[in-house]
This record gives sequence, structure tokens and C-alpha cells, in this order.
Amino acid sequence: MKRLAVVASGWHFPLHFFQKIAAQKGHAGWEVDLFCISHRDPSFSANEKKEMLARLGTTRREHYDRELYERIATVEEIQALGWDYVLEPNTIGDWGNTNQWLLKHDYRVYDKFLFTHDDNFILTDTMFADILPQEDWLILGNSDGHTSRRLRRWLGLPKEFTIRGSFEFFTREMLDIIDGKFDMSEVKLDREGEVSTSGVFGELSDWNNTVTPLITLIKEKKLRPRIKFLSRYYRMSRYCLEGERGFIHKTEPLNTFEEEQGLDAVELYYAKPKPRLVYLSTARVPDDWAHVLQTLTMCEAFADVGAEVELVVPRRSRTSDVNPFAYASVKPNFTITRLFCLDLFPGTQRRFFYWLRTISFFIAAKLYLAHKRYDVLYTREHQAGLFFRGFIYEVHAVPKANDMLYRRLWKRARGLVVLTSFIRNRFVTAGIPQEWIQVAPDAVMVSKFSTPLSKKEARIELRLPNNAYLMGYVGTLKTMRMEKGVACAVHSLGELPPEVHLVVVGGETEDIAEYKTLAEKEGVAGRVVFVGKVAHAKVPLYLKAFDIVVAPFPDFEHYRFFMSPLKIFEYMASGVPMIVSDLPSLREVLSERTAAFIPPADASALAKKVLELRAHPEAAQTMAEAAKEDARARFSWSARARAILRFIKMHYA
Repeated sequence: MKRLAVVASGWHFPLHFFQKIAAQKGHAGWEVDLFCISHRDPSFSANEKKEMLARLGTTRREHYDRELYERIATVEEIQALGWDYVLEPNTIGDWGNTNQWLLKHDYRVYDKFLFTHDDNFILTDTMFADILPQEDWLILGNSDGHTSRRLRRWLGLPKEFTIRGSFEFFTREMLDIIDGKFDMSEVKLDREGEVSTSGVFGELSDWNNTVTPLITLIKEKKLRPRIKFLSRYYRMSRYCLEGERGFIHKTEPLNTFEEEQGLDAVELYYAKPKPRLVYLSTARVPDDWAHVLQTLTMCEAFADVGAEVELVVPRRSRTSDVNPFAYASVKPNFTITRLFCLDLFPGTQRRFFYWLRTISFFIAAKLYLAHKRYDVLYTREHQAGLFFRGFIYEVHAVPKANDMLYRRLWKRARGLVVLTSFIRNRFVTAGIPQEWIQVAPDAVMVSKFSTPLSKKEARIELRLPNNAYLMGYVGTLKTMRMEKGVACAVHSLGELPPEVHLVVVGGETEDIAEYKTLAEKEGVAGRVVFVGKVAHAKVPLYLKAFDIVVAPFPDFEHYRFFMSPLKIFEYMASGVPMIVSDLPSLREVLSERTAAFIPPADASALAKKVLELRAHPEAAQTMAEAAKEDARARFSWSARARAILRFIKMHYA
């Protein structure tokens, strides 16, 4: 069980804030402790707020303030909600309260922290459920908006970032870096003994310096890539509207434009219109290529979380008449529209015919969508930038030709969805603003990989050897003509006992022939079963039949940084122990707790790891169950779709 500490600075005491934090739900696997470090009794706030509320107008900001301060909490009410209430001397505010908590508690017993003021308007009860599973940050701030953003943009100056000290999540690792205490050396103002809120807006501006040493340290230690934000709008995110000196409506004129944009985005998000999403793809549907399955599954997931989805694809020659929903094992909760394309010589991969087919399809799509009402155009095809602008582009690989043409195409998109942080960093280096980019690894639906059959029953049904120790590989055998590790698996059999067999599910006919020849050359042909292509609905049954599954990718740039292979998530969902190459892209998803790692494409290391897992079946199964739980908790398709729709709504509504 992981632990979160919420440490709130107690000064304004709206009951709404304490209730909303205490009511957060869905944070499975986390224990949450609530602490209020108060600098005055709530009764002082009750008198102040009563006087202020009487003077409020009718703007939407003031509406939020009326709701926030409908009731001032008493100490007893705060404690009844589960908060540990402590009254401390009123010295420095902001992280001064936090330091008072850190002085009396061992922060090392917690995994993450929320340090927050109590004048924040919490908008949702799913905040912890959404945020706690995220692992790619040291600090997660409420907003990246900066008071000087517009001025800097007008002057052509680089974007600055700030941390406000009002509402931030921290990790234990970050507290270790600052030695378990915030540096207050830049702060001179001390309000010990004061029990009233300053009426002069700038009187407490010295407390803004509480963040200065931390920002300096972040820059010196080059930690900026691991400092993330929930929103690009100043003080506003879909989780929290930050108060300023106790109220949402208080602000400085320089901030108003950014904040009003943020409120527009927040209110649009919570209006929850059913977005009409068109998914544009050049894929042949149905087909068993991973990108086709991923596209159909994402359409299903978008529809599951509330979007109205239409998949638009070319009408290809020699397309199977099999029901695409049944073939991909997805619900028919979205529509598929097929448009004309010049599909001459459909079996050829020659560049001329590929471009003829692709360009003709996009022309047809342009004409079709010109008369159609939709909210979001979503695609994995970078060529869409030749015909459309304002679309959402999901990127699965970075083209090597990283030239001005590609940059112009990317910049015609409204936002980018990428599989790994490495792809995001490559785009940022190419000049794409980081706030345009959402990292969303691939995913899996764990329930689809549950089968009532035993391993023995699955082998009987699939006619696989029952007494052998089966090492399985599932998926295409090559990507962009690059080997994916099947050769490594074949070579490893030469160093394994004869009862260990390899079963390869998937692959094109010519690729299978190549690996059959390799198996014969290695003298292990009798221990390798090439199943070929199967309907995706049968993949769970094959995984059930295996003792272990492998993905010994070579160390190519694409595999090292840019891939997020579906097979890995399906391996996780299967509950079968897995052995994978130790590559940064896979480390973003897996750890030693969930997988066994080997050097890329190292057949000897693979053989040794197979023997190790075979010799310790209980430890191997514990690892596999941990992977399955991770798949369920962190990598569901619906969570991925929901995160992408949030990204679209919040940043590009």
C-alpha cells in the first residue's frame, strides 16, 4: 500500500475545500493522510469572509467564491472529516506551514505529497484517482501559466516557468533532493501573532520568495523535464481553481487574460458535451497488423468514455468481408465509413502506388468532411497535414527526415499524442511547444485476457505440445522491415534443454519462411511452431497456453526510444511471466517487479533467464501477477482515451 500525505495551510477554512479533499475517491492501492497546519483559529476567518461576501458582485469568479465560502469550517468539522488539525505559530505562510509539518513528521514513510492552500476551489472527486498513478514527475503543479507569458510572447522571449507554492504534488524523491525541508532563506516577512488577513494586495509579496530557492535548485540540477503541470493556464486547471489572498476573484490585471481562458476551458470541460470525433486512418480494415487493431481499439475506447466516434478509412481492394468488430474483438459502438481511393495493384508496396492510394483517399476525405459536422479530427497519419489543420496527431514513430516539411506538417496539428517521453522530447527539440504534447503509452483491456480454460485445456484446443515448456512470442515479426527479436528467440533454443519449445503467433508468410530457414539451420526446427496470423480474439488463448512470453527486441533507435508495443501490454494482462529487452522505452512501462530484463537481442542471456524463471516458478508468477495488476491499474484503454480527451478539451477546446 502506497501513502499520500495532504498538507493544507489553514488560514481561510472554507468547509467546501476540506470536504472535497476528504471525499476524493477511486485511489485504489493508496492510503491518504490529511493534515491541516493552521496559523489561526477558524473563527477569525468567519468574520472576515462574512464581510467580504456581502460585497461580492455577480461575475463567474465571484460565483465560485460564494460557493467556496458558503460555510466556514470549525475545528471540530475539520477533524470529523478525518483531518489531523494542528495550530502552529503564524510565522511564514505558504511552504512555511509545510516546514512546520516536516519538522514533526517523517516524510520518508510517504510516497507522494499534496502541499496546498485552503483557499483553493477543488472541482472534482477523481483528482487522486487520476493523478496518483502517474509516475513521470518530481513536482506536479496546478498550472504552468505565468504572469508575464503574454508579454514574453510579444517580445519574442523564451517561455519562463514558475511554481506558486499554492497547490503542488511532490514525490518523496523530490523531498530527498531538498533534504526534507524548503529553503526559506529568501523570505524576510514574519507575521507571528497576526490573526487577520492583509487588506493590501502586495503586502505579502515577500512570501512569493518562498519558491525562489526551489526554482534555482531545479535549474541548477537540470530537473525541469521532470517538473510537470496540470494546465497551461494561470491558477486554473480542471482539478483546482487557486485562490489569491483567500478568493478566486482576486487577481492582478496582468493575469486576467490567462485566467479567463483557463476558466473557459474548465467550464467547457465540465459541461461535458458529447464530442463528435472523426478518426481518420489509411489502414485496411479489418487486418491483423498491430496499428489496425490499435486504431479499432481506440475508437472503441473513445466511444466507451463518451465520444461519438466515426472511423473513416479507404475502401481497399481485396479487403476481407469478415466483420471488423468481431475480428478485432471490439464492441460495435462506433461507425466505420469507407471512402474511395485509387487502390491499383493492392498487393504492392511500391512508393508510387502507395502515394497514389494515400493521396486519393485524403482528397476523398477532404471532400467528405467538408460537409460534415464534427468537433475533433484525430489521426495517426502525418500526411493529414497536407490537407487539414487543427487535427490531433497521434505519433508512433519520429520520421528520420526531420526537416522543415515535417515540422510544417506537425505544426498544422492542434496537438500531438505520443507514446513515450522520448518522442515528446524529440518534438520539443524540433521546436514543438511541450504543452502541445500528451504522452499516452499504449494500453490493454485486461478483462479480454481472462479465459476460463486451464493451461492444459488451452494447449489441447490449440494442439500444442502438452508436456513441453512453451516460450511464446505474439505479434508481427518485423516493423518497418526491422527484426523484432524472433531470431534471438530461435538462437536461444540451442542453449536450452530439448523440452523447451518456441511458439510464434503472427507474421507475414515471407517472414515466417525466413525464420523457418533459420530454425532449420540452427537444428531446432522440430522445437519451433509457427502459427501464423490468427484473429485477435484468439490471442488470449495462446497466451494462456504459454509458460513464459518473450520480447527480445534488438537495440535499434526505434525500439530504444519510440515504441510502445501492444504485445507488452497484452503480455502484462495475460498474467504470464515475461522476458524483455532492457530498453528505455520498455522501462517507462515495466520494472524488475513486473518483468525480467536481458540485454537487447542477447540469445545467451535469454536462455539463462528462461532457465532461471523455470527454476523459480513461484517468483516468476509473483512477477507476472504484479504486471497484470499494473496493466489493470495504469494501462487501460479507457483511461488512455479519457486522458487524451481531457488533453483535447483542456488545451484545445
